[in-house]
This record gives sequence, structure tokens and C-alpha cells, in this order.
Amino acid sequence: MVGLTDRKLKGSSINMRNVEEYIATGLNCKTILGKVKEETLINFLKEIWDKEYNELGKFNKDQLLKLLLIKRKMDYCEFMDIKERDFKGYLLLDTELLNFSCDDTIIIDTDTLDFVDEEHNGLDGIPIYCRVIDLPIVHFSNMDLAEVLITRNLSDSGIRNHTHSTTISIRSGNANYKMTFPFYMNVQKGMALKMYFDGYRINSIICNGVIYTSS
Repeated sequence: MVGLTDRKLKGSSINMRNVEEYIATGLNCKTILGKVKEETLINFLKEIWDKEYNELGKFNKDQLLKLLLIKRKMDYCEFMDIKERDFKGYLLLDTELLNFSCDDTIIIDTDTLDFVDEEHNGLDGIPIYCRVIDLPIVHFSNMDLAEVLITRNLSDSGIRNHTHSTTISIRSGNANYKMTFPFYMNVQKGMALKMYFDGYRINSIICNGVIYTSS
């Protein structure tokens, strides 16, 4: 994920020494006493740059350390002077599809940000912002759907007709996902959606003026 914040971040906000220590450990470039073997590390980094990041231009040690940190899916917050409360929301990020414009800037299409809405409607937590990018699919039970087809009128089946789940395709940041929820959702293609989490579990969803929440 990538966090959305109003804070102005400078290069000095990232503790590059700690990043270097972490990457050096992964590349086995430390002595028995834990000291970074600088020359060995630089040689490894230059080799990686030539093989994987040569299109970015001249070798840049700090830039490559940040790229390797992202590739290892580490949380940047561990290496920065920033707290969770500084974020107003998140976008999903597929690290395999990243496109860099310079040392620290990741290019994300502007249409992935125009649905960011900071109104939380009293819900706690920091949401992930998404957009529904395809027609939602509402799943009926086989018996109920057969009744609807026979009567040719959705309303004729009355209380016997009920939905079981809703499948939606979403886009957030540069990532696309398909998700199925065990209830009916009144959503349409193009709508914005906010998901709130409790740990790894979705706790609440806001979409189309409706709050869906688990008990």
C-alpha cells in the first residue's frame, strides 16, 4: 500500500543508514560483528543496477536501496519519522508495475485519485480508497433464480428471492482486484468505495451513500 498524507517529506526523512543496514543483511554484506562491508555492498548494488535498473540512468546508491526496499515489500514507515495518524488513507500498489519518474516519485494515473473522499462518516481507522471498474455481479441461489425466470418478474418472487453475494472488480492505485462479499451491495461501475480494516479483516465499507459494516 501507499499512504496519502499532507506532510511534506524530504529525503532526510528516510533513515538511509538503517535502509542500508537492512539491505546489506539481505545481500550477506556484513562482517561477523555486523559491520557493513561497504566495498562488497557497492559492487553488489552496481551489479543489480546494471541487470535490473539500467534504464533509470546513472547508478544511484540511495535510489537503488529504496527500490530494493520496495521490492522486498518492507514498510517504509519503519525507516521514516512518520506515524500512522499522519495518513488520511491508502491506495493499493502492485510493486511489479511501478513506474518511476525520478529518484523518489512513483507515477500513478491521476484518475486513481479523483475519488478520494476524506469524509469518514464517524468510522474509525484509515480507509483504502478504490473505484468499481466493472459491472458488479449479484449471485442468486439456483432455486430463487429459476423462480424469477419462470415469473419473468424479480418482484413476483417476493421474500423467496434473496441474494447471497456480490462480486465487484476494483482498482486502487495501480492494482486491480476482484472481491466477493457475502451480501447484496447496491453498487455500480464507476462508483467510489472505501474499505476499513480491523487487522486483516474488512470491518466496514462505504459506497453509494451506504455504510456496510460487520457485527
